[in-house]
Amino acid sequence: MRSTRITLVAAAALALTAACGSGAGDGREPLAKAAYSKQGAIVVDSSGHTLYVFRRDTPGSGRSECYDECARQWPVLAAQLEVPVSANLTGAVGSIVRADGSRQMTLNGWPLYRFAGDTAPGELSGHRQDGSWFAVSPAGALLP
Repeated sequence: MRSTRITLVAAAALALTAACGSGAGDGREPLAKAAYSKQGAIVVDSSGHTLYVFRRDTPGSGRSECYDECARQWPVLAAQLEVPVSANLTGAVGSIVRADGSRQMTLNGWPLYRFAGDTAPGELSGHRQDGSWFAVSPAGALLP
C-alpha cells in the first residue's frame, strides 16, 4: 500500500493565515484544511464541512470500522493517491485502502469522515454523537 505521509509543523499564527490558501501548490483545493469554530481549531473538507474520527477505528491500523449504514450516515473523506493537503494541518496525513478498494484520507492514522447531518459548512452536529464520533484538531487530536 502506497501511503502519502506528510508531517508539517506550523505556528498558530501561520495556521490562521494558511487556512484560506490551497496549500496544494497546483491550484487544486486541498481535501482537508484547518478552520476555526466555537470548539477551536478543527479540520474541515474543501467545502468547509467538519471532518470527524470514529473511536471504534484504531489509528494506524489501515482499516475503517464504518461500512454500510454507518457509511451512509458518516461518508468517508475520499482520497486520491496524491493527497493534496493544506500547510495548516500539523498531523501526519495519509490514506488507507477500504475493503471495497476505495481510498480514504487519514490524519494521524485516523480515517476521516463527514457527517450527513451537517448540512452547512462549520456545523458540528456530529461532534460527540453516540460518544463515538469526534471533530478533530489540525494536529489529529480528538476535540473534547
